[in-house]
Amino acid sequence: MSIDYLASALEEDLLANVLLTDASLHRLKGSVVVSLPSDTLVPASEVGLTEAVREALFRMGEIIASIANRIDVRGHIDPATMTEGSYALKWTISLAHAFTFINELWRTGYWREIAICGLAVTRFNHLDEQISESASFVLGRWMDVVVNPHSGNI
Repeated sequence: MSIDYLASALEEDLLANVLLTDASLHRLKGSVVVSLPSDTLVPASEVGLTEAVREALFRMGEIIASIANRIDVRGHIDPATMTEGSYALKWTISLAHAFTFINELWRTGYWREIAICGLAVTRFNHLDEQISESASFVLGRWMDVVVNPHSGNI
């Protein structure tokens, strides 16, 4: 499917979806990247979704499930998020956050393989230094859904 058409359809869905209005859509090396703030989806140290968020992701997933393009999902977390119990390491909770979205994609009928990455705090230091500390911690928790320009499996 055309990346331009897909970007347009995803942007239209994000604008119409009140729970995903904080999401951003951008291009990266020929791919379309939808960045979803994790705080909107999942509390920082948890991995469960509310029913309203599940429905919002389901609707977005219906668009993604209708294409043949390869999908990657990447979870990010900030350095301040507390980790304990099953999620004793930051990369495990960032991976768990990404996996929550993949579960919603599978629920929509998306059957292709999906690359999943838990990137922990690896991108936190790339945020603009002009952003306040509190804002940077919020921005440090996000999930990227990368729609690649090609189809196929991993």
